[in-house]
Amino acid sequence: MKNQKTKIQKNVEWDYAGLKNNSNFFGTQSDWNQTLISVVNMVSLDIHKTLQNGGADTVEIYSQAIFMQLISTIEYFYSCSMFKFMPEFRGAIGNRYKVLLKKPLSNDDLNKVNIVKRTEESEFIYTIEIKNLPEYKEMNTWDHDGLENNPEFFGTHKGWNATFVSTIGNYMKPNSELVRIVFYSDSLFFELFYNSELKKNQFKKLEFKCIPNLRGLLFGEIGVCFEETSNPLNYNKIELIYSDFTSSWIEVLNFDCQDINKSSFLPDDNYIVNIVKNKPNTNIIIWDYKGLHGIPNFNGTQKDWNTSIKKTLIETFHKIDKKYSVCIVASPQFGGIIDDIDVLAGVHYLDTNKQLRLQFSDHDIINIKISNLVPQDEFLIITNTIDGKFEVQTIKMINFV
Repeated sequence: MKNQKTKIQKNVEWDYAGLKNNSNFFGTQSDWNQTLISVVNMVSLDIHKTLQNGGADTVEIYSQAIFMQLISTIEYFYSCSMFKFMPEFRGAIGNRYKVLLKKPLSNDDLNKVNIVKRTEESEFIYTIEIKNLPEYKEMNTWDHDGLENNPEFFGTHKGWNATFVSTIGNYMKPNSELVRIVFYSDSLFFELFYNSELKKNQFKKLEFKCIPNLRGLLFGEIGVCFEETSNPLNYNKIELIYSDFTSSWIEVLNFDCQDINKSSFLPDDNYIVNIVKNKPNTNIIIWDYKGLHGIPNFNGTQKDWNTSIKKTLIETFHKIDKKYSVCIVASPQFGGIIDDIDVLAGVHYLDTNKQLRLQFSDHDIINIKISNLVPQDEFLIITNTIDGKFEVQTIKMINFV
């Protein structure tokens, strides 16, 4: 008969809001979170001294709030896709501690972090009780301009945008996992995930042609998606979808989503035929494909010259009322030129029919339809107004070979 395992249980506290009471600490909340590792290492050393068999090897948590808001912000934490095969496994802190997200036995477990060492002979569990962790909120807001009203935040605007991700833990449900985050405004997505000082282990950009709405993975497992909406009230909102098929919302305050890309659309063939047939013969901009030959000081290639159309496009976009929906319809010939434009994040193909999404800056993103129904020397910028009417700005290419 085997001897029963020796079980040792100890407890210690760590205060999430401790930086507020520490006059010698001048960092941010994320910086303060790193002090938790000092406690974990101290606890692990105590375990080693007691067992004489190495320190702790596992960190067990019981709520996504602690994972998202605390563990994921630790500098040496990295997520891992092994969660697909090991549902409890969330990643590791350095090369020392596995991080497991386990089901709580009671609500008392939700604010606990267990530092664990198990052997055949013993089980040592050191519980760190997290004090003052913000509670889950059913109705949520996040202020884009919050740094202006937060005297304890000393970072940049990009640093403040990164706090959106680190505070998602505030919005977790105790017994249900967050599986998807849905944006309804491209500009809001790019502001929070690209104009932001996110760590590499927090967000990974993905481009799946078969799943065009999937933009990336948060913490290696939570899908970040974009969906079109016809409801302008949703532009400033982010939907959180949970494993129990419920959802909640975060409203982003003080951010202007009234930009071109928020409702950029992709017209069908009937729409394009109607546009080409009824577009006015005025409002035409001429762009010379061979214009490089008329500029003495231009030493670039044809491809370099093709990028000059970017200036024409941006100037045209800026004249459009941003409350309207906009798209581009281009001939295949113009589509080839689009590929040469030196945009910020490249040309993204949405599907095999060469429907494109073109990004000019953090906020100017627009859908493009490549169509043989458009004259080969034309490039149409279509504004679809609220009353169902449309306006067309034609860019006409000359001297194309």
